[in-house]
Amino acid sequence: KLKEAGSEIRKGDVVVLTTDDVMAERDIGALVDALESQPAWADVPILVLSGSGADPVAATRAMELLGNVTVLERPVRVTTLISSLRTAIRARRRQYQIRDQLTELQRAEAQLRDIDRRKDEFLATLAHELRNPLAPMRNALQILKMRGGDKAGIEQVRGMMERQLAQMVRLIDDLLDVSRITRGKLALRKERIALAPVVFGAVDTARPHTGGVGHQ
Repeated sequence: KLKEAGSEIRKGDVVVLTTDDVMAERDIGALVDALESQPAWADVPILVLSGSGADPVAATRAMELLGNVTVLERPVRVTTLISSLRTAIRARRRQYQIRDQLTELQRAEAQLRDIDRRKDEFLATLAHELRNPLAPMRNALQILKMRGGDKAGIEQVRGMMERQLAQMVRLIDDLLDVSRITRGKLALRKERIALAPVVFGAVDTARPHTGGVGHQ
């Protein structure tokens, strides 16, 4: 039955073998609908056995409605039928190979988009982090110009500039290692540190923003 054939087509890997007699059946629409519902890579092979001297209109209708149709005139030799079926099955299997290749290409494309997105996010974050040390260093240069012979003040400013410069060097080292960025494998360097320098560094970074609103 054509309805059963349509149901089998929706399940997966099939080749349809039918006769020209069924082309006159009213439920051929079920077969047509099943074929049209197939994905773009699919083209189900259909073998139509046509009686000798039969009305060619039925075979023509099958080719117009069903697409990938091979018409075999009856009586057909068994070897010819088997050969045609094997050819149709091989063609159908190649379609599934194409499907798998398309799926793999789509997966690879998605991975590349994700890598590119993560790289852009990293570079945006890095650009922001690179700007953070610049403001305190610019302020420190102004302080150095104003304080003149204040050795204690100059020493404090110099220490702050060294910390900010070291931070920029670490960030630039990460930026230059392009291979790690593209693979998303940035290494975390773990070490024991004193808390006070971390706090001082945070204060130095935040001072241009907090000082303007009177925070201490």
